[in-house]
Parts: sequence; C-alpha cells; structure tokens
Amino acid sequence: MKKLEMISMLFMAVCVLTVKLSFAQPNIPKGNISKDIIPDVKEAIEALYSEDAGSRAYAAIRLGMMREKAVPAVPFLINMLQDVEKPKEPIIFNAGRGIQTASNPGIAAAIAIALIGKPAIDPLISALKDGGDRELVVYFLKKLTGQDFGEDQSKWKEWWQQNKSK
Repeated sequence: MKKLEMISMLFMAVCVLTVKLSFAQPNIPKGNISKDIIPDVKEAIEALYSEDAGSRAYAAIRLGMMREKAVPAVPFLINMLQDVEKPKEPIIFNAGRGIQTASNPGIAAAIAIALIGKPAIDPLISALKDGGDRELVVYFLKKLTGQDFGEDQSKWKEWWQQNKSK
C-alpha cells in the first residue's frame, strides 16, 4: 500500500509541476529576447519568466504601461495569454483609467496588449502564422481595428498595409 501511495504522490507532483511550468513562462525561449531591446522593456520581458504568478502579472502590466515602447514584448505577451495561475495576492494597478485588477498573468497580458494598442497590430498579425492561440490573437485584432478577417493572415496584412497610416 505504501508503495502505491508513494507512486500516486509522485505522479501528482509531476502533474502539478507540469501544469505549473506550462503556465509559468512564455513558450518563447528566454534566449530569444533581443539584446537590442531597450533595458527597461528587456527587464520586464525577463520578469515574464518568473516562477511567481504575481511577478509575471506585474511585469505584463508594466509592459502595457510602457505603451508603444513595449511593442517588442507583444510576442511574449501573446504567449502569456493562457497563463491562468492565480497569484498569491490580487494584482492591483492604475494604468490611467482608475484602479483596475487582474486575476492572473494571462489577464494582465491581455490588458498590456490593449494598453499598447495600435502598435501591437503588426506583431499580432505575425502571431497568426506562429500557431498558438489564434482565437485570442484574432480577438485582439478585431478589437484594435474594428475589422474581422478571421485567421487569414494575408487579408490582415493587406488591410493593415492600406490602413496603417490612418
């Protein structure tokens, strides 16, 4: 019986660790963070790799508050959208629209993409070819542009080239 309990506990630990690691960080290798990114943006992107859900959420919010400066972080934020690990304490912030909260790093990443706004459109269009959660990418494209080309990256590119300067 003890051997079965031990195997069961080990299995549970592996499952918990696997789930934790799958949500803990972007699936883009940390080594892919460009050395050319300005230091405060690079530092915040690196914080997205923290083991602590609260630190990841605050890093995402920090990037969103950098607005256009944080465009290089958009691919990393897109990868964070499914991070649903609950932080130990609520994420409370003020991004110029009053006090807001984020319940997990994925929500914080979504808020960050929205705060970056129109400059996030190019990386979002690029993300359509990279797989991942295309549904969420399309959602943000629709919200930021008012258009709906589904997952058709070529239509999004064509439309964006014609409307980028407007």
